[in-house]
Amino acid sequence: MLWQQSAKRDGTKANADLTAHIRSLGLTSVGQYQAWCRDHGFNGALNKSWQERRHERKVADRAIDEELAEQEFMRHISALGLKTVADYTAWCNAHGLSTGTHKSVAQRKKECDLAERLKSDAVLAKMKNHTRRPQETIRAIYEGKLSEAELNRPHLQKIQRAFDGLGRDRKGRRALLQLLLHVEKRGDFFDVKPAVVRLGPSEGNTFIEG
Repeated sequence: MLWQQSAKRDGTKANADLTAHIRSLGLTSVGQYQAWCRDHGFNGALNKSWQERRHERKVADRAIDEELAEQEFMRHISALGLKTVADYTAWCNAHGLSTGTHKSVAQRKKECDLAERLKSDAVLAKMKNHTRRPQETIRAIYEGKLSEAELNRPHLQKIQRAFDGLGRDRKGRRALLQLLLHVEKRGDFFDVKPAVVRLGPSEGNTFIEG
């Protein structure tokens, strides 16, 4: 009778230990545990030694670390304005950087700084192009093709507001476009300095607002 009670206690403890081990692996059932074992090259036996279970926990912990690292890497790719690992590899190659995925915080910060600088340079280049080709710029604003970053100059914002003020009035917007294209022939149309000097800086006293 005593040995039966002892065996029962041992069995209960073994089940409790197995359940605790399964949960430590992030699993919830014996079936999941056995499937996990097969996927990771372990046998599906339930009565394993503590050394075997420790090894399984190490493998599970490593898998979690790798998954977290992968998620962090994908967030880094997104922060650079990219979408895929292939995009990241191509971007690194284009800028003379290592294509490795396991980089330090400092290395990734440098990459983010580079991406921001390249983005700023691209916006600046577009803005210079808008200045050189004002008629194309006016049409781009009319068609809603300029990004918010490209509209950070006062004269471009004034033109955008003029179109916005007409809402869905297509005829009005078209008429404004034609007027702006006609008036643009003045060399100082994109200048936001006072059109009438003696009036100084005041609302409506620019060629654009006029």
